[in-house]
Amino acid sequence: MDSGATDAPPTDTSTATPDPFDCPYVLEADPATDDQKERIDRRIDYEDLDAARQSEFDRMLNGATEVESLPERWASPVLVNYRGAEYYVVASTC
Repeated sequence: MDSGATDAPPTDTSTATPDPFDCPYVLEADPATDDQKERIDRRIDYEDLDAARQSEFDRMLNGATEVESLPERWASPVLVNYRGAEYYVVASTC
């Protein structure tokens, strides 16, 4: 005997929670201000960066760039001397 009831598929009530530790690092390079030049003691010439860091820096000059892991070179603010100007490089994450 058919009671007219149908089996309904189970309802998923869970919601996806973003992993707060699954954020890329964002690297930015901007012309250094006088204040940054006075207080930042980490400096490096562009030519002294390894090829991977030069590539990252080049991308930063065209806007912020994302990296999955933070290279030691960018672990704290640094001034990069590039073509006669100093650039303030900083990393951030969400």
